[in-house]
Amino acid sequence: MLKFYLCALALLALIAACGDSTSDMPNDIGHPEADTVAEVHEEPDAQLGDTLPGDGGDEQHGLTPREADTYYLVGAAQADLNPEDSVPLGGFGMGGGGRENLRYNEGIHDDVVAGAFAVMEAATGEFVIFVGVDSLGLMREDVLEIQARFGALAQDATGSSPPTNRIVLSASHAHSTPDTVGLYSNWPDEQRDLDYIEKVYATTAQVAWDAFVALEEAHLEVGRGWLANHLDVEGMEMDAVVTAFKATRPDGSLIGTITNWGAHPTVYGHLNNAVSADFVGTFRHALEQHMDGGVHVFLQGPIGGVYPLVNLDGCDDTNPFEEGYKAPQVHNHHEVACVGFGLAREVTAALEQAEPLAEERLQIRVGHFDLSIENILFVALGRQNVFSREFFQDESNTYQTPSWHTWLRLGGIDFLTAPGEAFPKYAAALRTELVEHGATETVIIGLGNDWVGYLLLEEQYRDDFYGYHRGLSVGRHALGEQLEALRRLLGE
Repeated sequence: MLKFYLCALALLALIAACGDSTSDMPNDIGHPEADTVAEVHEEPDAQLGDTLPGDGGDEQHGLTPREADTYYLVGAAQADLNPEDSVPLGGFGMGGGGRENLRYNEGIHDDVVAGAFAVMEAATGEFVIFVGVDSLGLMREDVLEIQARFGALAQDATGSSPPTNRIVLSASHAHSTPDTVGLYSNWPDEQRDLDYIEKVYATTAQVAWDAFVALEEAHLEVGRGWLANHLDVEGMEMDAVVTAFKATRPDGSLIGTITNWGAHPTVYGHLNNAVSADFVGTFRHALEQHMDGGVHVFLQGPIGGVYPLVNLDGCDDTNPFEEGYKAPQVHNHHEVACVGFGLAREVTAALEQAEPLAEERLQIRVGHFDLSIENILFVALGRQNVFSREFFQDESNTYQTPSWHTWLRLGGIDFLTAPGEAFPKYAAALRTELVEHGATETVIIGLGNDWVGYLLLEEQYRDDFYGYHRGLSVGRHALGEQLEALRRLLGE
């Protein structure tokens, strides 16, 4: 905490050094394709619009129906995202101030991966690709690049590209993964490791394409559970719902699963200096062992102020990754096993009671909105090219940054991405809005296709109790701005 505030003071000094004028702040900060990003913000491409497939003919969306004996087609793929060299790890305070203040990894404890789970409605060709990435976070511009590379892979392979905005990505936010945001690197002298970012782009796009290519006839089921997590803020509502999906081939063999649950993967603490997926890694391993293979994709949920509850009582699980490289906090291996295996047990139990996913029209919409930046730290970080995202000023000279969200209805269940670390009450407000527009069950995907830090209610942002979270939040208006965009997207 002390390190965070010292860094905050340093950033304020940087702002002062830049002068009072804000006209020198570049419109697109640190992104290699500034013109493309600006164009997307000003005039979104047609396939990034708010129309539903079928409203104007599926042909305009590049969708191709397929003959199948099952309602859904499913494909899955996974690949590792381990860094080749030593890179800064993300999370815990802030970076900057010299390399001696950073956590450079000294080894790979367990694989960090990108996993993709593609679902297509055979009769219409409409599809979505859920991608779970072991990453601190990926911003909108990063996701745009991954989507573009997915399109390029499709173009090279087939001569045409399906709509690329069907990729829905969620970063796990594990604090023992490489810094993909830039906040924990050695700024202002150095930014995030671009060689590693290139691997994330190329590998994630390839995994999404591999899952799409692997689409095959499948039966989809959904199970529901509840796993208590720990809230570090008194009075907050718990959001501990577990939603799990399982895809099997007609012969009963497993393709893979998707799990949505919310908790910070921070069981390995700040003294850890080895790359790890934290409890997400032990969770995947447990499912692989119990279900005899398959690809298991983890989609983060609302994690604002939410951390896993380490229940050591009765936990006799041994961490499968304990052998080999050991982080300084060796005792944490057992804690990581307890959380990951505990989640796997809850998912397994939920899937044993799973129901067939309803055979209903797959619908998907993408909406764009601008977030007002009140947090002066974000401005300073932008000026120092720490964040690789677009910033601009509106007519009132208020800083804005473009963001977006994806809404989809799959099997009668409404999914919605939140572009950061949504607090449970923030997520509850999104769920309420979805219900008012006809949803009967909702899934909130945290760090979904963007990362803008913590997503707070306005009263939370004003409350000094949330000072740390406020320091890593764009501002108090995020919920109102996302809700307004959601109402437009759903046709209010």
